Formats: sequence, structure tokens, C-alpha cells
Amino acid sequence: MSALLDPSNLPLEAIDFNAIKPADFLPALEQAIKEAKENLEKIKKVDSPNFENVIIAEETSADRLDMVTNIFYALHSAHCTEEISAIAEEFNQKLTEYSSDVSLDADLFAKVKAVYDQKDSLKLTKEQATVLENSYLGFTRNGALLNEEEKEKLRGIDQKMSQLTLKFSENVRKGTNAFVLWIKDESDLKGMPEGIIEAAKETAKARGGETEWAFTLDYPSFGPFMQYCQNRELRKKMYEASNMKTYGGEFDNRDIILDIIKTRKERSTLLGYTDHPSYILERRMAGSSERVMEFIKDITEKAKAHAKADYQKIKDIKKELTGDDDLRVYDTSMYAEILKKRELDFDDEELRPYFKLENVLDGIFQV
Repeated sequence: MSALLDPSNLPLEAIDFNAIKPADFLPALEQAIKEAKENLEKIKKVDSPNFENVIIAEETSADRLDMVTNIFYALHSAHCTEEISAIAEEFNQKLTEYSSDVSLDADLFAKVKAVYDQKDSLKLTKEQATVLENSYLGFTRNGALLNEEEKEKLRGIDQKMSQLTLKFSENVRKGTNAFVLWIKDESDLKGMPEGIIEAAKETAKARGGETEWAFTLDYPSFGPFMQYCQNRELRKKMYEASNMKTYGGEFDNRDIILDIIKTRKERSTLLGYTDHPSYILERRMAGSSERVMEFIKDITEKAKAHAKADYQKIKDIKKELTGDDDLRVYDTSMYAEILKKRELDFDDEELRPYFKLENVLDGIFQV
């Protein structure tokens, strides 16, 4: 059994990432899906459906599968290597297929519905009632009430959506990684805190630049650069690279975004909703897109005067320091930082010594 399926020997069964190899994922996924399906088959054979033998059993049927998928997507999001990227499509496809098999299984849904229909007489706690409600809606909102032809159509839609969203995220990742701003002139680092400069030097060394400094579009590099870099043309270059990374070129996401919107619309319509927002918001606090728009309008009206005042302060600072108030979006972070220091006597960099990696890890595990 792979390190993905074995219980971890680390404290609190923390995931042993060092023991996990990309080659482990697909075999572990297949094994975990097999086990989950075996657990679901037992539920389908239950003679007297109740909260424990159906709802709790279904809720815990894929615990090992959840562990495998959580680890995979954590790595795919935060530390995606070429090996992880190479298996992502197949991993996604197998997982989507399994999800469709579960949500569209008429016999399994019949057991869940049998318990749901008894909900008023089961004397459930508030928490148990919520679990039951979520279980039932998890099926109905994902096609359990469709006829067989519609179910097959939904399977195809879900596979397409899985591929589109994966391609979208892959383009974002690759577009982000493709850009590096190399700085050769040390004067271009003027105004930057020492820690940011040191990090840029380490980034450059990792990429083979011994005498330069390198800034990337990853936020720990991009954010401080926009806050502290005094070279306006470099800020502009960095900002445009960030905003155009998947607009045109090799990693263009424009057509993919349109396909995602159309596919979401098709899926929500098939499930009986007016549009995708109606589907999503049904289970959210807002309840409807109208409520969302009312909220946005309300908060905009309340915040606008304050935002305009802050914007004017930033423009005034820029005029004071440069002689003009031509404030562009790539200027705001730097001049807002100056405003913060003036009005609040606060600098993010003063907190940095308290957030060393070791301190943060200790804090996380204490929590």
C-alpha cells in the first residue's frame, strides 16, 4: 500500500509529503475508488434504511478517497511539478466519473430518500438534520431526479466541465511561472526592504542568475514589488504581465472562460435552474442573484465616499512626490504604502521577524 493510503506515523497523522511520489497517485485513487464503491454497495443492500446505516455510512464511505484527492489537489495548487501536471487530467477524469456514478445511482438515492422521507419522525439533532438535508440535496442537485437520457447528458457535461476548469487552472499556473522580471541595476531596488531584496536574490540564484535579482508573479514576490518598487516603468511592466498572463499567447484562457460560462448555463438549465447563479446561490446565505446585487449596490453606496477620499489622498501624495497626480493602477500599492506609514506609522516589514517559517508552523500546529 502506498504512503497515500497508509496512516501517517507523523504527529497528529500529519501528511508525510516526503514519502509521496507522483507515481503513487493514480494507483491510490483507483484503490480508494474501489473501496468507496464497495462501501456504497453495502448501503444499497440495507433492508431497513436509517440515519446510521445509510446517511452516516454514505458520509464516511469515501474517507480514504477524500484523503487522496485532498493531498493531490493541495499539491496541484501549491506545488505543481511537471509529474503532477502530467497526471492531472486522468486523475480529474477518474474522480469526475466516480462522482457521477454516485450522484446518479438510482438505488443509492432510493436509500437516502427513504431516510429523508422519515426525517420528521427520526428525532434527529440539529446537526444530524443538517447532514441528512445536505446528503439528500447533494443527490437532487446533481442529477438524481433526471431521467436516464438526461443523466447521460449530465455525465458528459460534468466531464467537459472537469476538463475546462483543469485547463483554466493549468494555464494560470503556467502563465504565472512563465514570467520573470530580471533586475540587473541595483538602483532599481531603491526603497525595497532588505528581506524582499534577499528573496529576489535567492529566486535569481535558483534560476541561474548569480549577479541579478528576480521577481515573479507569485504573490510573495509580486505583492511587495508593487508596494515598494520606486521605478514606475518596472511596476507597470510587472502589473501588465500579471494581468495579461492568460490573455492571448500560449496560455490564453479567453475561449475557455466562455466555454465554462456556457457549460455552467447548460448544466444548471438541465437541472431545472434559470442560470448558474441560481444554482449556486440556492444553498448560500444570499439565496438569489437579486439579493447579491442589492448587497453590492448597498455596500458600494456606503463605501464610495470613503474610497474617493482615500483615492484623493493617494493622488495628493503622488503629486507631492512626483509633481503630477497621474495615478495609475500600478501606482496605487506603492503610494498607499506611503500613506499608511504617514497616517498610521505602520510598516508590514516590521512584522516580518515575528513570522519566520518556524514560528508560523509552530502556531499552526498549536491551533
